[in-house]
Amino acid sequence: MNFINKTNNCIIIVYAFIASILVSVLIPSLFTSAYAQDAKESDSIKFAGTFVPHLLDSAYEDGLYMQLLSRIRAKSEREITISIMPIRRAQSNFFKGLYDCVFVGTQDKQPYLDAGMTEGSFIVSNHINKLKIKAYTPDFLPPIKALGDVKGHVVAGEVGAIQAFVRSYPEISAASSVLPVESLQNAIKIVEEGRADVIVSFDLDMRVFMRDHPDMKGKYQASSFNLRENNESVVCKNTPTGAHIVSLVNDILANEPLIEGFTR
Repeated sequence: MNFINKTNNCIIIVYAFIASILVSVLIPSLFTSAYAQDAKESDSIKFAGTFVPHLLDSAYEDGLYMQLLSRIRAKSEREITISIMPIRRAQSNFFKGLYDCVFVGTQDKQPYLDAGMTEGSFIVSNHINKLKIKAYTPDFLPPIKALGDVKGHVVAGEVGAIQAFVRSYPEISAASSVLPVESLQNAIKIVEEGRADVIVSFDLDMRVFMRDHPDMKGKYQASSFNLRENNESVVCKNTPTGAHIVSLVNDILANEPLIEGFTR
């Protein structure tokens, strides 16, 4: 009986010894494997792309911002991935640290500070493109020559442009009928149907739309002034990765021909 107990004890000791070897060998290797996988995934630089129809839009590879993204990728030694999403979601995900950069954001630092980011925690590139919001009228109506000319009109426009107009000119917008729509095409349709007479739009969007739709029923004339201006830039976390991207963008802007359609 004692012999059997001693034998069982020996077996238990052997199994414990084998188990300790497996733990000491396998577990570190599992951690090493997981770490290697994380490191591999972190090799890519992640952009939160702000969706802009025709400009930063996966359906239009020749969009102006898509062209710039191709140039940045060609110069980067690391893989660049981009997830295109509505601007508010892109900015929110950037603020949360889920992405290295926003492509593209405003050069104005205040929105990032208002979102809780600290001064110095992010960096911005030189401005890529100057976006202007203008008021457009069909050629059978008088052009908008002063801000007061907008008052009292039915104003249509894509949601982003309309929101910027309302925030910038609350009194003028309150004295007008404002119709936010899903797209510039919808705004033009409303004007053609006689349900609105002024369109508020980013000038680049209007120029691209008119270029791509030469068979439009009517022509549109832009206001003689800008309702609002915004410098578009690449915005990154102030890290070595972010500094690398901003440096690439600034180098492209300084040394390569400007992409046709951008305004500086």
